Formats: sequence, C-alpha cells, structure tokens
Amino acid sequence: MRIKADFLRCTGCSACVVACQQEHRLPAGVQYRQINRVNQSKRNGLPVLCLSHACRHCTDPICAKVCPNGVYYRNDEGVVLRHEEKCEGCGRCRAACPHSSIQFHTETNRVAKCQLCGDRRQRGEQPACLSACPTEALSLVDDESADDDLQAVMRYLRDKGERR
Repeated sequence: MRIKADFLRCTGCSACVVACQQEHRLPAGVQYRQINRVNQSKRNGLPVLCLSHACRHCTDPICAKVCPNGVYYRNDEGVVLRHEEKCEGCGRCRAACPHSSIQFHTETNRVAKCQLCGDRRQRGEQPACLSACPTEALSLVDDESADDDLQAVMRYLRDKGERR
C-alpha cells in the first residue's frame, strides 16, 4: 500500500504538506511529504508539473536493509513502519533512501518518515494528506506494481515533447 500522486491534478498548493505537518506535529523544517516541481524551465513549451511525494513503502525497503538496529519493517498491508524506540539516529537509512523520504528530527535525535497515518486509517479516515488535497491528486493504492510517480512524469514529458 502506498500513496499515488496524479501529477496532472496536483497544483503544488502544499495543502498535503501542511496537513501532514499539523497531523504529526512536526517541527519546522521536517516534512514527511514534499512537493517536487518538474520541468521548471518549461522545456518544449510543456508545463511545470508538481508531484507530491513521501515514503514509497518499497517492496524491498533499503532503509530496513541498512539499519543496524532493525527499526524498519513491513506490515501485512505492505506499509513500511518503524520501531521508534530502536532508532539511535545514525542516519544510515536516510542516506540510503533513494527518494529522500526519511527525515531527521533534531528534537528527538532520531529519524522518522510517513507511516500512512495508521492511526487515522484504523479509525476509518484517510491519511491527512489525502483529506487535505483540494484536487484529489492523491490516492491510496494497493498495487505495488503501479508506476513510480516520477517515472510517470518523465515519460509524460518525453512523450509530449516528441509530439511537438
């Protein structure tokens, strides 16, 4: 399970980022969800595309492999979770994550990341970022084979650019 972003709907408003920060009471500078802007030079006359992203909840998470303390694990839903009490803040997981999805908390001297708002989902609610998105650009998907969001953006730009 993960959150998929529809880059054709995302306006880059950051409502998802703010909702996540508020829901988890994150300190300034710590964001589990981020907005990337792609094609800012508007190459080939194509638009700037916005992509909201957080932890991809990888099938074979590198963070779990490099962590010396066994902090990370996948639950039955496929969500990559953390045993916070095991984290010593070494940062190996953060350095290894290819998506820059793991954040360091200076207040706790530990790392943390999106855990798909497990508490909200247990109450039957959507993750905070999904609830806040005014364009419904974010959705929960179970299909782990779904396109990587950034690869989909790059393919879109390539295909549209070739047609011009």
